Amino acid sequence: MRGSWAAGFWLGVGAGLLGGVGCGATSEVSRRAVPPAGPAVEPLRGPVIEPTQVREPPPPRAVSRPFRFPVPTWIELASGLRVATVVQRSVPVAEVRVVIPVGMAADEERPGVAWLTGELLRTGGAGALGGSELLAQMEVLGATFTVETSLDATVLRVSAPREQLAPALGLLGQVVLRPRFSAGALDVVKRRKMAELTQLAQNDGPWAGLTTLHRELYLLPMERHPYSSWSPTPEELGRITAADCRAFHARQLAPAGMMVMVAGDVTPSAVRAAAEKAFQGDTRKRHLLAAPPLTDPVPPESTKITLVDRPGALESEIYLGFVGPSRGERDWLPFSIAGQILGGPAGRLGSSPSAGEVSAHGASGAPEAEVQGALVALSASSLAVVQGPTPLVVHATTATGKTGRVVQALLGEAERLASAAPAVEEVEAAIGWHGAALAVMLETPAALVDELVRLRLSGLPDNHHELARRESQDMPAVLVGKVASTYVRPAHGVLVVVGDAAKVGLPLSRFGQVKVIDPTRNFERLRTLPMKTEAPLEHPERASGS
Repeated sequence: MRGSWAAGFWLGVGAGLLGGVGCGATSEVSRRAVPPAGPAVEPLRGPVIEPTQVREPPPPRAVSRPFRFPVPTWIELASGLRVATVVQRSVPVAEVRVVIPVGMAADEERPGVAWLTGELLRTGGAGALGGSELLAQMEVLGATFTVETSLDATVLRVSAPREQLAPALGLLGQVVLRPRFSAGALDVVKRRKMAELTQLAQNDGPWAGLTTLHRELYLLPMERHPYSSWSPTPEELGRITAADCRAFHARQLAPAGMMVMVAGDVTPSAVRAAAEKAFQGDTRKRHLLAAPPLTDPVPPESTKITLVDRPGALESEIYLGFVGPSRGERDWLPFSIAGQILGGPAGRLGSSPSAGEVSAHGASGAPEAEVQGALVALSASSLAVVQGPTPLVVHATTATGKTGRVVQALLGEAERLASAAPAVEEVEAAIGWHGAALAVMLETPAALVDELVRLRLSGLPDNHHELARRESQDMPAVLVGKVASTYVRPAHGVLVVVGDAAKVGLPLSRFGQVKVIDPTRNFERLRTLPMKTEAPLEHPERASGS
């Protein structure tokens, strides 16, 4: 079984989707917003490991090695723009991020405008440069330029040789201050992205699962929550105009929270000089924008099950989400640890128990060895949202025929975690894995600056990881259990399964009423399957071997 680990465990922000589960821009617009179709999502896949195969013993428990997040040097330009430098000389590069703290949650009546605005910043040209000319100049510098549009921010990202810091940042300054937003460029982008969204609806399970998960977790009775829309629809994109993008970008530039962050083989003085030159034409007066009040999502009273139909799918993508505390609350750290115990690489389903432990884990009623053998991928992370309660999501990939058993194991382990405090060893293992993973994953300048972006967007201090490490050292298992009993109960969970409804619908009805939807028809409801507590865990055809 492949395990996925999210960087920033204390922060709870995933580093690869949550989307499989996590974040991180790669090309064009953020994969969190709309992952590209086709081969780009292949890393989320892997061969199904049948229970009959010989399983390797789990690796020894990781010993957390000391990790200290580098202290950034902060300055403020005359315009109020704040600039951070993180010196990291492992490779001769400069990783630059321009952080605009306005994203898709600010779309309001124009869903998709933030996403298209971000894409036009990358491909639409700026100042005297057309889109292809600007990208060509970046290429001449040896730089790569991408834009990540998330729910709460738009991040312009450049990776360049250290000696090209000033000209690369100069081009970024033009993009931010003098974007073109031509109607012709927008039409090209819209056609391409509308076609891409259609392909995603037809072919991409993780995209369909996360889109549905956001809708179900943030479904409100009387209003639309800004976090409920994780991806626009082709119809919504079709209504966006160039004037909409220009107006949205003008709103983006108003907040005082806009920042420039640079990490790599650089000096604070060089970064300051480059930033001052790049943004010397920035005369806008920035002011603090009060975050609009958001209605907190309400956990369901019984397990909420949605099945996204993908006829003929050989695998199922399973997402189990729980609405948790906000990141700044004291319950956040034990809540994160509980999530790793449930679905992390050192957790209950992430490692093979010994024969003597199988009976203890058998509270779910599922054959533990068979369930673990059927898992293709497993991860636990939180959704990348800044405001309000933050949902925890456990994501599993399994063969279609094993979907019922894996869901039973997930729900059973969640109930067991909510009913009894975990063992001290489980808490220590979750914390140990985090320390080891964090030290490895934040070794590069790109990873460091991206983590600093996440910390700042979440309103956390630069030394957050050190503070959290100290707090976790004496984390009582009973506290983790108490927090889990409040938040991690299947009755309050949202379960989204992406798979072949004809084969997994009946097994899922064993756990509750199942809403079946079609991602190719804007997630239209197809039917509702009533709860059948005696339904088989495997489709009758598979069970009979036919």
